[in-house]
Amino acid sequence: GLLGDLMGSDLDGSAGAAAGGGGLFDAVDEEEAQKQKAEEERKQREEAERLRIQKEQEAAAAAAAAAKAEAERVRQEQERQQQEQLQLQAQQRQQQQQQAMMMQQ
Repeated sequence: GLLGDLMGSDLDGSAGAAAGGGGLFDAVDEEEAQKQKAEEERKQREEAERLRIQKEQEAAAAAAAAAKAEAERVRQEQERQQQEQLQLQAQQRQQQQQQAMMMQQ
């Protein structure tokens, strides 16, 4: 059929060019090769861009995780200092109570 002929002509074109068949096919093939090359380069650029974005996202995620870990470390440190403070205060109260009892005796 006609569609088959049209689709077939593309294949014939490259076969014809390979067999040195006519300048028209050479020109079409050259244009096709340029298109394919441009398409390949575009795909490579898109892939490179996708990888760059993925790397940035991974770096951002790693930085966020590090910041979260640091915040948690700071929180634990503050908690520990608070506990120490409370223990000191408790010790001081005990000492004051002991002193008060000794004064009474």
